[in-house]
Amino acid sequence: MKSKRADVRGFTLIELLVVIAIIAVLAALLFPAIGKARRAAARTKAQAAVKGIEAAFLAYFDEYKRWPWGVAGNDNSGVNGVNNEATVPGIEVNDGVMRMLTGEDVNNQNPRQVLFLDIPDTHLSQNGEYVDPWGTPYKYMLDFNMDDEVHTYFSNNNGQTNLNRVVAVWSQGLNKSDEKGYQGDDVRSW
Repeated sequence: MKSKRADVRGFTLIELLVVIAIIAVLAALLFPAIGKARRAAARTKAQAAVKGIEAAFLAYFDEYKRWPWGVAGNDNSGVNGVNNEATVPGIEVNDGVMRMLTGEDVNNQNPRQVLFLDIPDTHLSQNGEYVDPWGTPYKYMLDFNMDDEVHTYFSNNNGQTNLNRVVAVWSQGLNKSDEKGYQGDDVRSW
Protein backbone atom coordinates (compact mmCIF):
# COMPACT_ATOMS: atom_id res chain seq x y z
CA MET A 1 0.00 0.00 0.00
CA LYS A 2 1.30 3.31 -1.01
CA SER A 3 1.57 5.94 1.70
CA LYS A 4 -0.46 9.01 1.14
CA ARG A 5 1.71 11.97 1.66
CA ALA A 6 0.26 15.42 1.84
CA ASP A 7 1.68 17.73 -0.73
CA VAL A 8 3.23 20.47 1.41
CA ARG A 9 4.11 23.54 -0.53
CA GLY A 10 6.15 26.39 0.99
CA PHE A 11 6.88 29.91 -0.15
CA THR A 12 9.40 30.34 -2.88
CA LEU A 13 12.35 32.66 -2.48
CA ILE A 14 10.80 35.14 -4.92
CA GLU A 15 7.58 35.30 -2.91
CA LEU A 16 9.49 35.94 0.31
CA LEU A 17 11.53 38.70 -1.32
CA VAL A 18 8.37 40.37 -2.64
CA VAL A 19 6.78 40.33 0.83
CA ILE A 20 9.95 41.78 2.38
CA ALA A 21 10.08 44.50 -0.29
CA ILE A 22 6.44 45.44 0.37
CA ILE A 23 7.10 45.67 4.12
CA ALA A 24 10.17 47.83 3.47
CA VAL A 25 8.18 50.23 1.25
CA LEU A 26 5.42 50.52 3.86
CA ALA A 27 7.96 51.18 6.60
CA ALA A 28 9.66 53.86 4.50
CA LEU A 29 6.31 55.58 4.04
CA LEU A 30 5.41 55.28 7.72
CA PHE A 31 8.60 56.56 9.41
CA PRO A 32 8.30 60.20 8.24
CA ALA A 33 4.69 60.29 9.42
CA ILE A 34 5.74 58.99 12.84
CA GLY A 35 8.49 61.62 13.05
CA LYS A 36 6.06 64.36 12.12
CA ALA A 37 3.59 63.16 14.75
CA ARG A 38 6.33 63.17 17.40
CA ARG A 39 7.35 66.73 16.51
CA ALA A 40 3.72 67.85 16.69
CA ALA A 41 3.30 66.14 20.08
CA ALA A 42 6.44 67.86 21.40
CA ARG A 43 5.16 71.28 20.25
CA THR A 44 1.76 70.60 21.84
CA LYS A 45 3.40 69.60 25.12
CA ALA A 46 5.58 72.72 25.07
CA GLN A 47 2.59 74.94 24.24
CA ALA A 48 0.63 73.56 27.19
CA ALA A 49 3.59 74.10 29.51
CA VAL A 50 4.17 77.66 28.27
CA LYS A 51 0.51 78.54 28.86
CA GLY A 52 0.63 76.88 32.29
CA ILE A 53 3.70 78.83 33.39
CA GLU A 54 2.15 82.06 32.12
CA ALA A 55 -1.04 81.37 34.08
CA ALA A 56 1.03 80.56 37.19
CA PHE A 57 2.85 83.91 37.01
CA LEU A 58 -0.44 85.76 36.55
CA ALA A 59 -1.95 83.91 39.52
CA TYR A 60 1.17 84.76 41.55
CA PHE A 61 0.67 88.45 40.75
CA ASP A 62 -3.02 88.23 41.68
CA GLU A 63 -2.08 86.65 45.01
CA TYR A 64 0.84 88.88 46.05
CA LYS A 65 0.29 92.05 43.92
CA ARG A 66 3.94 91.92 42.78
CA TRP A 67 6.21 89.81 40.61
CA PRO A 68 8.60 87.32 42.19
CA TRP A 69 12.23 88.35 42.44
CA GLY A 70 15.36 86.79 43.87
CA VAL A 71 14.54 83.22 42.83
CA ALA A 72 16.26 83.21 39.45
CA GLY A 73 19.91 83.60 38.58
CA ASN A 74 19.12 86.82 36.71
CA ASP A 75 15.58 87.81 37.54
CA ASN A 76 15.61 91.32 36.08
CA SER A 77 14.35 92.75 39.35
CA GLY A 78 17.17 95.24 38.98
CA VAL A 79 20.43 95.93 40.66
CA ASN A 80 20.30 98.71 43.25
CA GLY A 81 16.81 99.58 42.08
CA VAL A 82 17.77 99.94 38.41
CA ASN A 83 15.63 97.82 36.14
CA ASN A 84 17.45 96.01 33.34
CA GLU A 85 14.54 94.34 31.49
CA ALA A 86 15.73 94.99 27.97
CA THR A 87 19.27 93.70 28.41
CA VAL A 88 18.64 89.95 28.53
CA PRO A 89 16.81 87.56 26.23
CA GLY A 90 14.52 86.27 28.93
CA ILE A 91 15.06 84.54 32.23
CA GLU A 92 15.39 80.78 32.45
CA VAL A 93 12.76 79.01 34.48
CA ASN A 94 15.18 77.41 36.92
CA ASP A 95 14.66 75.12 39.89
CA GLY A 96 14.08 77.98 42.34
CA VAL A 97 11.35 79.52 40.19
CA MET A 98 9.63 76.18 39.70
CA ARG A 99 9.79 75.34 43.41
CA MET A 100 8.28 78.75 44.21
CA LEU A 101 5.47 78.32 41.62
CA THR A 102 4.73 74.79 42.86
CA GLY A 103 4.07 75.94 46.42
CA GLU A 104 7.43 76.19 48.16
CA ASP A 105 8.55 79.38 49.88
CA VAL A 106 11.84 80.21 48.16
CA ASN A 107 13.60 83.38 49.40
CA ASN A 108 10.32 84.48 51.01
CA GLN A 109 8.69 84.74 47.57
CA ASN A 110 5.74 82.47 48.36
CA PRO A 111 5.20 82.88 52.11
CA ARG A 112 1.63 81.46 51.92
CA GLN A 113 2.98 78.45 50.00
CA VAL A 114 0.29 78.72 47.35
CA LEU A 115 0.35 76.12 44.58
CA PHE A 116 0.33 78.11 41.33
CA LEU A 117 1.50 75.36 39.00
CA ASP A 118 1.02 71.61 39.21
CA ILE A 119 3.60 69.79 37.13
CA PRO A 120 2.95 66.16 36.21
CA ASP A 121 5.95 63.89 36.78
CA THR A 122 5.81 62.97 33.10
CA HIS A 123 6.89 66.55 32.27
CA LEU A 124 10.07 66.40 34.34
CA SER A 125 13.46 65.42 32.98
CA GLN A 126 15.42 62.49 34.38
CA ASN A 127 17.12 64.99 36.72
CA GLY A 128 13.75 66.25 37.95
CA GLU A 129 14.01 69.55 36.03
CA TYR A 130 11.07 71.18 34.27
CA VAL A 131 12.42 71.59 30.76
CA ASP A 132 10.85 71.72 27.34
CA PRO A 133 10.57 68.53 25.26
CA TRP A 134 13.98 69.31 23.73
CA GLY A 135 15.76 69.50 27.10
CA THR A 136 16.07 73.29 27.36
CA PRO A 137 14.69 75.38 30.24
CA TYR A 138 11.63 77.46 29.47
CA LYS A 139 12.21 81.21 29.45
CA TYR A 140 10.08 84.06 30.71
CA MET A 141 9.96 87.80 31.09
CA LEU A 142 7.70 89.77 33.41
CA ASP A 143 6.56 93.38 33.32
CA PHE A 144 8.83 94.44 36.18
CA ASN A 145 8.45 98.17 35.54
CA MET A 146 4.62 97.94 35.39
CA ASP A 147 4.16 99.67 32.03
CA ASP A 148 1.90 96.89 30.65
CA GLU A 149 4.64 95.76 28.28
CA VAL A 150 7.29 93.12 28.45
CA HIS A 151 10.63 94.44 27.27
CA THR A 152 13.19 91.87 26.31
CA TYR A 153 16.21 91.60 24.11
CA PHE A 154 16.75 88.70 21.74
CA SER A 155 20.39 88.30 20.81
CA ASN A 156 19.73 88.02 17.07
CA ASN A 157 17.38 90.98 17.06
CA ASN A 158 18.57 94.55 16.53
CA GLY A 159 17.54 95.86 19.90
CA GLN A 160 14.66 95.60 22.27
CA THR A 161 11.48 93.66 21.62
CA ASN A 162 8.33 95.05 23.22
CA LEU A 163 5.33 92.82 23.76
CA ASN A 164 1.96 94.26 24.77
CA ARG A 165 1.50 91.88 27.68
CA VAL A 166 2.62 91.57 31.28
CA VAL A 167 3.96 87.99 31.07
CA ALA A 168 5.80 86.32 28.22
CA VAL A 169 6.86 82.67 28.39
CA TRP A 170 8.50 80.69 25.63
CA SER A 171 10.47 77.63 24.65
CA GLN A 172 13.41 77.97 22.30
CA GLY A 173 12.20 74.93 20.41
CA LEU A 174 14.16 72.20 18.70
CA ASN A 175 17.05 74.44 17.60
CA LYS A 176 17.52 75.73 21.19
CA SER A 177 18.00 79.36 20.20
CA ASP A 178 15.91 82.49 20.57
CA GLU A 179 14.64 83.72 17.24
CA LYS A 180 13.33 87.13 18.13
CA GLY A 181 10.69 85.26 20.07
CA TYR A 182 8.57 85.18 16.93
CA GLN A 183 10.12 83.01 14.26
CA GLY A 184 11.30 79.53 13.59
CA ASP A 185 10.45 76.78 15.98
CA ASP A 186 9.99 78.86 19.15
CA VAL A 187 6.88 77.95 21.15
CA ARG A 188 5.52 81.07 22.82
CA SER A 189 2.64 82.31 24.94
CA TRP A 190 1.86 85.28 22.71
